[in-house]
Amino acid sequence: MVALARLRGVYSDNLLELVQWSMELDPMARPQSVFAFHKALSHEPERRYTPLSMSEKVRLQLDALIGEGRKTQTPVRLRCA
Repeated sequence: MVALARLRGVYSDNLLELVQWSMELDPMARPQSVFAFHKALSHEPERRYTPLSMSEKVRLQLDALIGEGRKTQTPVRLRCA
């Protein structure tokens, strides 16, 4: 999934695998209860992280800078005459 691929390196591979498991198209392939999901979530042996390439690191930093710029800009209010 493209959306999950963008989160690689930000969140552990274990967590991303659990999220992908929860979003399977086949309902029987998904966790069948909250208990099953919780058990899988709490049974992580060691967190794994996929190393990011240099371009992915730069993209994450640019996204963070652009996001910060959007937060600090004051909204423009238009007046109707």
